[in-house]
Amino acid sequence: MILPDAFTGAILAAEGVRDGVVLLNGPTGCKFHHGALTEALFPRAGSVDPLCSSELYYFGQPRVPCTYLQEEEYISGSASRLQEALRFVGGKGHSLITVINSPGAALIGDDLRRLVDEVRPPVPVAVVEGCGFSQSPGEGFQECLVRMLEALPPEMVETTSGINLLGVSMLDHGWDYGVSVLRDLLGLCKVRVGTVLSAGCTARELALSRSATLSVVMDEEFGGRVAKVLRNSFSVVRVSPGQPIGFRGTSNWLEQVCDALGVDPSPALEVVRKEERRCALLLARHSSLTGLPKGATFSLQARPSVALGLLEFLHGYLGMVPVCVDCHEKAPAVEGYLREHGLEDVLGASLFHQPCQLMMGDGNAVSMARSALGVPGIEIAPPYQRTSRIRRTTLWGHVGAVDLLDEVLLKLGDRW
Repeated sequence: MILPDAFTGAILAAEGVRDGVVLLNGPTGCKFHHGALTEALFPRAGSVDPLCSSELYYFGQPRVPCTYLQEEEYISGSASRLQEALRFVGGKGHSLITVINSPGAALIGDDLRRLVDEVRPPVPVAVVEGCGFSQSPGEGFQECLVRMLEALPPEMVETTSGINLLGVSMLDHGWDYGVSVLRDLLGLCKVRVGTVLSAGCTARELALSRSATLSVVMDEEFGGRVAKVLRNSFSVVRVSPGQPIGFRGTSNWLEQVCDALGVDPSPALEVVRKEERRCALLLARHSSLTGLPKGATFSLQARPSVALGLLEFLHGYLGMVPVCVDCHEKAPAVEGYLREHGLEDVLGASLFHQPCQLMMGDGNAVSMARSALGVPGIEIAPPYQRTSRIRRTTLWGHVGAVDLLDEVLLKLGDRW
């Protein structure tokens, strides 16, 4: 199974800026997948008709223009091709351009910063000559984000710039809807979310993140390093409450954020508890008829922060039993949770060989579980099996808890 890497993470970070654009220095083979992926996860064009994006460097896609390096550029250098493309893309009205080397282009050794400065583009240009490529997507995401912050000129400090949300990316299930849910909850406590780095923010909002009152790290791998940069360079205090998944997870998240700001979380907590009480009555009735979801087995594929939040909700709150947890990388917090509950053998078990009643993961995992195990699944990460999603869903907040609970009961079915 092919998973996102640091190269993909870097592109997602740059394309997550609403008025920004990636200029990929590389061949077309590195462009097409990422052009399709970014537009699918963060649509900004009204059509995917290739004739609408037939301009030079775009190759029929509205996102991720590239320099389309060929054999000779790998010998003579990419200078002329890159500078021509930069002049063209620089006239498209973007507020921030991020030049990212493909893995092959990084071997050429061109001084991208010098080449960019010679063009004197009309907007700030961030340069990512290397992003770790084969490392985790979070490594590339944060490397690119730091480079974009460095490229943006100093902005006038606003005392009402709000708080930052860090560790949010297009790879988060329903990230845009989830952010709106969290904005509404924090708004009840008179807390304003200023910048979501880097998922849906503008270049100006990204610059203003340096004057925020607080950085809230929702995923250490996608936001920890950036939070450290903001703290050390701009004195932005940080807090790491994790993912607001489930009713208890959302309440704990709100309490930690509000405590760091010295405000009362009660208005938001009441909304969460009201929805929890409503669901508890319906859940008790369902359980008395079917015995579910308590005791139902599930397998889970997710990155560590999401996996921990889901375990605390599905296992700790609903009483479901994990038989396999696959995080694709080291996950000490997940390992600690499983060991605490006598489930240490679950981490790293073979994902598609453990019988279970429900699979949770990306679209590929759900599809493979259906074929290998004959079990239903819930998609909680891209790639998705469907071309388009009309109904808005998320994992975050009280809304996400209801969505997830509804999906679990639906997929488990009735055993009576």
